[in-house]
Amino acid sequence: MVTKQVDTTRVVGRQQRAIGPIGTAARIGLAAWVGLAVFQQWSTGQLQLYTPVLGLVVFPAMIVLVAMTWQRVRHTPIPGNGPQGIIINHAIIFVLLAIPATSLAASLFYGASALLAAVRDYKGCEVVAISNTLLRRHDEVGCFLFTPADALDSRLTHKPRKKINPGI
Repeated sequence: MVTKQVDTTRVVGRQQRAIGPIGTAARIGLAAWVGLAVFQQWSTGQLQLYTPVLGLVVFPAMIVLVAMTWQRVRHTPIPGNGPQGIIINHAIIFVLLAIPATSLAASLFYGASALLAAVRDYKGCEVVAISNTLLRRHDEVGCFLFTPADALDSRLTHKPRKKINPGI
């Protein structure tokens, strides 16, 4: 009798996970760091009411609106893995983090999105995790932090990283 040995260490349901332990840990680590920053602001009475509204409602709604518009116009995943997509994504992140009124809200958005990305197995940048979940899409945006972590996971497991869509 011949038996087939199956590696189940990175399997969710019947599908192999797109991100490995390093990418998952990086996303959870970002979420924990942001959670601590928000908790510190809340515990000292410095958390403004608009911060969770912006970070958990307005910013995700804006990304969902962009994804819905892209879907309606292009009918393809958002091509954000190339250099242009990474630069645009990080320029937006930099601006939101540089403005004092939006920095903590942006951090909250990215932290919550990173946690969702880790749980839902989204590789690339966490910015599209919420819209992907709500719209049942598989957009992927490259990221200076998570793309190298995902590539290292692939190298360590000797498995090529699955690409969802080409970059621009």
